[in-house]
Amino acid sequence: MCWSATTSILTLLVGTLLNIGSYALLRRTQSPTSLLVWSWQYALLMQIPEGIVWLQLDAGDTDISTASRLAMLLNITQPLALLLGIRFGGLYREFRYAYVALFLYAVVLATQFDELWSKSASIAPNQDCPHLSLRYWDMSRGIVYLVSSLLVVSEARPVFWASVNASLFSLTFLLAIIVYPCGIGSVWCWFVFTTGPILVACDRLWERFDNSGDATAIATTRHSPQGVVVVTPGNAIMHHRSRI
Repeated sequence: MCWSATTSILTLLVGTLLNIGSYALLRRTQSPTSLLVWSWQYALLMQIPEGIVWLQLDAGDTDISTASRLAMLLNITQPLALLLGIRFGGLYREFRYAYVALFLYAVVLATQFDELWSKSASIAPNQDCPHLSLRYWDMSRGIVYLVSSLLVVSEARPVFWASVNASLFSLTFLLAIIVYPCGIGSVWCWFVFTTGPILVACDRLWERFDNSGDATAIATTRHSPQGVVVVTPGNAIMHHRSRI
């Protein structure tokens, strides 16, 4: 994490406990978004190598390449974790962009991997910044990472879940940029530790909206003209039949 080993460890522990609780609540209601909790938990795993880096720096160790590169590998595979959460959670109808986006993302990283590997040898803070520096990201690679991740979450269905996860991804990243002038990548991984409870709250909101939509659809069907077909939000088709 951006400040210290203590902050990294606490962030990981608190975020993990929140995500375990959130997963349990979502599983209780058989919500398909439950597996997405672990996609966001995957982003929190960067706190492990980042905490190790802080411990090494505090001890005066100059070789932090192993932990730094582990952080890099966890970081660059985050879009794949999002895809797996959507895929195995069944939150999709068909993948139109995700596979292509991840393939192009992989091509970009593969063609620049020598530079990526070299710059990930140390994520120690820069002299003018108190936060860890993920200097293996540059503007082009960062844009490809952001676009690929957003295209992956845009495949989630219903669209409500695509909107929720795209908003979580974008707003937390934007907040990191606004609040902190440096070390944005490391700080962003800290902001996502509350996403589990947010997904639970959104699931409850969606459940209420979906149930009220079904009730409205039934009421509309009862008063609709004969022969009218009404399509409900739950994709159920109900025909109004005459009692004659």
